[in-house]
Amino acid sequence: MEAKIGLEQLKKLLGEEEASLVKAQYGHRLDEESQIFLEQMFLLEDDLADAEKHLPPLPNWQPPGGVPQTGKRRLSRWYLGLAAAALVAVVLLGFVFQEVPDSKHDHLRSPGQKNETEATDLLQAVKQSNLKRAEQFIQAGSSLTQQDEMGRNALHTAAANDDPEMLQLLIDAGSPVDDCDRAGQTALIIAASMGNLGCTELLLRAGADKTISDHQGETAEMHAAKVGYGKILQLLRE
Repeated sequence: MEAKIGLEQLKKLLGEEEASLVKAQYGHRLDEESQIFLEQMFLLEDDLADAEKHLPPLPNWQPPGGVPQTGKRRLSRWYLGLAAAALVAVVLLGFVFQEVPDSKHDHLRSPGQKNETEATDLLQAVKQSNLKRAEQFIQAGSSLTQQDEMGRNALHTAAANDDPEMLQLLIDAGSPVDDCDRAGQTALIIAASMGNLGCTELLLRAGADKTISDHQGETAEMHAAKVGYGKILQLLRE
């Protein structure tokens, strides 16, 4: 009677022959444990073969000094490769669509677009009381009369912010001191109504017209009197 083939001997045989040949030649000699192991191998190969029907053809991969890898290992490597390719694509797209600072697009803008952007930037610098940036935009030729949603230009904004240094910079740059916002208020009316003494004094020295009234018919003096700004009233009445 031929000796039974145990699991260790079966594994050795499988390393030398295909599983189907081993089963055909030695199947009658396998012990119970070896039979179960071999059947599980066939079930696994069937499952993998069925899965691979839905995938593109894949070449066998052979590691250095090894044997061709098929079945489950091929399937796993295919999925890993696909995941790696997807990751690379995401990274590349991130670089392509990365936002570039506006200054790098200047060569693509028309002169009119550049001036409009610079004027908006000047307004923003004045709102932030950034004197150095405002000076740079003025030197670059930014419009001094560009208005925000309230119809206020840089001079109006500086007067509202009680920022005498910024106001002086804009006056020296040639900002028109009597321009009105949408409410009909000049920089002087804005400064006087908010109690900004230093700005009121600067605007008067620059020749601001204190007789101009807003859309409500009120002058800078009337606004100052309404809220009781005595020192500003004194300046306006001189």
